[in-house]
Amino acid sequence: MIDVNVLLLALEDFIPVFLNAVALWLLARTCLHLDHRAGKYVVASLVLIALGGLTKPTYKMTLALSDAAENVAILDDLLFWFLAPGFVLLATGLRGAYRADRYEPARVSMAGFATASAVVVVALVFLAVGSGAWFVLLLAVATLGNLAAVAVLIRWTASQNDRLAAMLYAASLFIVFGLAWAAASLEQTIPVQWGEQLMSTASQALFLTASLRLTRRLAQPQEELPLTESRRQVGL
Repeated sequence: MIDVNVLLLALEDFIPVFLNAVALWLLARTCLHLDHRAGKYVVASLVLIALGGLTKPTYKMTLALSDAAENVAILDDLLFWFLAPGFVLLATGLRGAYRADRYEPARVSMAGFATASAVVVVALVFLAVGSGAWFVLLLAVATLGNLAAVAVLIRWTASQNDRLAAMLYAASLFIVFGLAWAAASLEQTIPVQWGEQLMSTASQALFLTASLRLTRRLAQPQEELPLTESRRQVGL
């Protein structure tokens, strides 16, 4: 029998994934223009984070459309295997593009890719020996990577004199951490899950709005922009 509540939750859970993917696509396009190597890191992060985001609603949909015994539990475990390396690459790429926007050397090396790969390898070792430390490692790296990426975006928008976008990024991150607390502390009833998912959608809507403001601002010809930190670096 189809569980309608779980099915509706699964369908709604695709919305924040879509909003986040659009935001990362906008950022990737801008980063590719500023520094090609940095942009490729952001493109790779887009793929990984989108795949990770799709695992959760896909898992819920599997539960809704099949008997509990037939669900694919591995889908629920895949989330952070994608998010951890994805956020490492995102933070690396954004930092490089931000430096390029300030007319500084981007300094995007293979270190970000090596770090992301090392995290996955170590987590696989933990998994192979039956240790639950793999989840703690991936969760910690994903959290720190997300924090680092948003910190770069906040600094970038602030340097462009767009305090609203900076506040939107900060609010988006604050909601994400609040949702992590709720998931660990609250009983996951259907109403609670609806509340969490709607907040997740709101968080990604804020992230997309901020990214749209930032990328549009960076796409403007330099002569149309007010004096920003980036332009001060070259005396414009």
